[in-house]
Amino acid sequence: MSEKSEKLYRAIGEIGEDLAIGAGEEPARKRKASWKRYAASAAAVLIGVTAVVWAFAKSATPAYAVAEAVYPASVERVTETPAGLFGFLEKSIPVFLGGEAGKNRVYSPVNLYVALGMLAECTDGESREQILSLLGEGNLEAQRTAVTMVWKKAFRDSDRGKCLLANSLWMNDAADLKRDVPERLAADYFASTYSGRMGDEKYDRAFADWINRQTENLLAEHIAGHAFDPRGVMTLASTVYFRGRWTDEFQKENTAPGVFHAQDGDVTADFMHDTFTSVAFRGERFTAFARSFTMNAQMFFLLPDEGVTPEELAGDPEFLALIADWMSFDGQIEARIELALPKFDVSSDTDLMDGLQTLGVTDVLDEAAADFSPLTEATTVYLTRAEHAARVAIDEEGCTAASYVFLEMDGAGDWEPEPITLTFDRPFLFAVTEGGLPVFVGIVNMPAE
Repeated sequence: MSEKSEKLYRAIGEIGEDLAIGAGEEPARKRKASWKRYAASAAAVLIGVTAVVWAFAKSATPAYAVAEAVYPASVERVTETPAGLFGFLEKSIPVFLGGEAGKNRVYSPVNLYVALGMLAECTDGESREQILSLLGEGNLEAQRTAVTMVWKKAFRDSDRGKCLLANSLWMNDAADLKRDVPERLAADYFASTYSGRMGDEKYDRAFADWINRQTENLLAEHIAGHAFDPRGVMTLASTVYFRGRWTDEFQKENTAPGVFHAQDGDVTADFMHDTFTSVAFRGERFTAFARSFTMNAQMFFLLPDEGVTPEELAGDPEFLALIADWMSFDGQIEARIELALPKFDVSSDTDLMDGLQTLGVTDVLDEAAADFSPLTEATTVYLTRAEHAARVAIDEEGCTAASYVFLEMDGAGDWEPEPITLTFDRPFLFAVTEGGLPVFVGIVNMPAE
C-alpha cells in the first residue's frame, strides 16, 4: 500500500455512552435501505478469538474506536483475479454447500476469503501457513495484494448498483494486544478497530449495530442476541453488501403458482415466467443461464439433470469453471429460453469448525498449537467458535441476500437458436457474481421456508 494507506485510520478518544451504539459509523457509507426494485445481498464474516484463561481489568466504557477506516472516494476497477482464488473456491464451495441433501444453503466465498486474510495477519508460524495455503498465497505480502485486488474487483458504489465490503476488529480492552495488527488491518483491509469490555451488553449492541449498518439490516434477525464471550480476546468482522436491479425485470403479471418438486414432497411456489434469446450453458450434468443486473454483475441459475442433486454439482469442476469465468466455458449455446423460475427466500446456518478442519486450517482451533503471537503475548488464544448464517431471496425486481461468518477468536453461433425450456421446479444451484467474483453461491431445495 502507498503512504496514503497510513491515513486510512485515525485514533480517537473514548466515545460517550450516548454514542456507543453508533461507534464507527462511516458517513460516506450511509445508505437508505431498499428492499424493492433491487437485487441486494449482504454478507458478514465474524471471527472471534477466545483465551481459555484471561484476567480482566474493569472497564466502564462500552466501546472505543481505536482506528477507524476511511474509504476512498473512488476505486480504480481491476480486471485481474488473484491466482490463488480459484483454488480457494474449488476447495471451500463443496465443503460449505455440501452436507445433508434437501436443505437450503448459502455461502459467500468472497466474504470468507477476506476474513481469513485478516485472520492470517493475526497469526504466525504453522497457524498462518495453513490459512495462507487455503487462500492460495505463499506469504502475507502476496495475500495483502490479493485481498486488495478482490476489494477493487468487487467494489461498486453507484446509482446502478452496489457491492460494498467492510471490515472491523473488536478487541477486549482487558486484553494486552499489540498495536501493529490493528494498524495493518486499517491500512490494508480498510478495517475499523474498536475496543471495549466483552461481556458488556452495550459493547454487544454496538457490534450488532455495526453489522446492521454495513448490511442494511438484512442480517438483523441473525445477529440479534449475539453476545461476546466474556473470555474473548477479539472478534474480526467482515461484511459484503450487494444491491442491484435486473437489467430486464420479470413482469409481475406473468408470475403464477406452480409445483416445485422438493425432496420431501411437492410444494406450491410462485413462478416467474419469461421467454428470451440468450446464451445458455450446457454442462455434463446441468443446464444453466445467467440473468444480468444493471451493473457488472450476474446471477447464474444451474438446473441439475434429472437424477443429479445440487449437492453433487457443488463440487463439479464445470460449475466452478462457469461461475469463475463464464466467457471461457466450453458449453455455450445460443438458445431461445422459455423460463419458469420460482421466487425464493432461502437461508442457512452452518457450523464452520468441521469445514475449516477439512480444509486444513487446524492449528488455530487447537489451544496448544495456535500461534497468535503477532496479536498478543498470551499463549492460550485460539479459535473456539465458527458459524455462518446466510439468506438470499429473489423476486420480479431483484434479489435480497445476507450472510455472516462468526469465528469466535460466490458464444453465439450463426445457427438458429436452440429452443430450451428451463423450468426450475426441482432443487437447483445459483451464484451471484460481481466482476467475475462469486459473491454468493447457494442451493435451493425449497423455495419458501
